[in-house]
Amino acid sequence: MDDALDTSPFAHASRPGARAARMNANGADDITLGAGEPDLPTPDFVKAAIDRDEVHYTALHGTPDPKEAVRANFARGVSSS
Repeated sequence: MDDALDTSPFAHASRPGARAARMNANGADDITLGAGEPDLPTPDFVKAAIDRDEVHYTALHGTPDPKEAVRANFARGVSSS
């Protein structure tokens, strides 16, 4: 790692990705959940949410539509996991 990056207060952010790359090179089959550059186009529903400025954290107790979907699943006996 470059010395300038190593002394950055954000240097720790790149370490998990570097470790995952080493593990993958050695045959590990893992999924990296860190920040990255997606290789797929942004889905239309995400673009629409951005256009509607719906890109903020939800209210503490959630929003009505997803809460109702979970209630409906439980009412049908469908697990949410």
